[in-house]
Amino acid sequence: MNAARPLVSVVMPLHNAGPFVREAVGSVLAQTYRDFELLIVDDASTDDGAAVVASFQDARIRLVREPEQRGPAAARNRALAEASGNFIAFFDSDDVALPTWLAESIDFLAAHADCDIVGAWVEIIDEHGAPTGAINGYRDRPEKLASVMLFTNCLPTSTLVMRARCLEGRSFDPTVTLASDYDLWVRLVTSHQACVLQKVLARYRAHPQSITHRKSAAAEECLGRIARFQLERLGVTPTAEELSLHLRLHQLTFGTSRETVRVAESWLLRLDEANAGTAVYPQQPFHETLGERWFATCHSACGNGLWTWRRFHRSRLAGWFAPSQQQRRSLFYLCLRGALKRLFLPSTGSAATNAIPNR
Repeated sequence: MNAARPLVSVVMPLHNAGPFVREAVGSVLAQTYRDFELLIVDDASTDDGAAVVASFQDARIRLVREPEQRGPAAARNRALAEASGNFIAFFDSDDVALPTWLAESIDFLAAHADCDIVGAWVEIIDEHGAPTGAINGYRDRPEKLASVMLFTNCLPTSTLVMRARCLEGRSFDPTVTLASDYDLWVRLVTSHQACVLQKVLARYRAHPQSITHRKSAAAEECLGRIARFQLERLGVTPTAEELSLHLRLHQLTFGTSRETVRVAESWLLRLDEANAGTAVYPQQPFHETLGERWFATCHSACGNGLWTWRRFHRSRLAGWFAPSQQQRRSLFYLCLRGALKRLFLPSTGSAATNAIPNR
């Protein structure tokens, strides 16, 4: 091991993660790959988290304490300023790494010179460490990942390892107080090839303080900023209603109204037209991503009956996505069931739980 300059710098921000940080740090130190430094920046914690870190007797740990809380973006930036590795790995202080995370990531990057960023899947655990049964992770081709990021973050931070050169001239934006990692990843993936290992290499802890459990105005504002940046990069300046629709397209549930289907189709076609002019995303992967969003939108609108089935197939977007036989059968039978329900219970047809809000 090269003690003077480790090959990998693992970056970990810390703020009031006392109940979880011992397990997080221990999982990083237990990696089968050993040539790394662990840079932990304590963002003015008021609990015992920093003391827990200081109790580890391992020379690979470097603990930096900030006197004032500045947020996870600033903490990661401070760690990056201290990092000396050729590769940068990111890990959060409430997650758990599997032992081969670093080894498999570094081996992959060494074998794939065209790939600059590698991630993996995460198993979701609760605040007590019990598996919830959910596994999150990107499951498609690397060429499509950047366009999928236009709609949702599919790169779990606690799995990412990248070549340090990717971050030259780049840093986390401290003004994005929530999801600053997502904000940086979308800026990287259009200029650097990102790949995802199709396996679980970390456990993501879902608890009340994590962004996935926050529905605050601050979270919505930050996610809106990230979406607006990507849209404006395409040459699209969205209205408030369009931005709201865009943010909800990856999470529509059953009950989507006909009007939402109509405006979603127009929006997706507008994105395609914009990309044709700017070429931000490769056309074929982008078409596939838009087609998938269209299928998912129509799937959520099956309660509108066979109108949805016809609307899906008549759209140019349908030609960009080839649903499996099972997906096609599911869409048809759900639309048929919706038609029968509307026939016998016509009042239910007026439901529009995902209608675009009037603002």
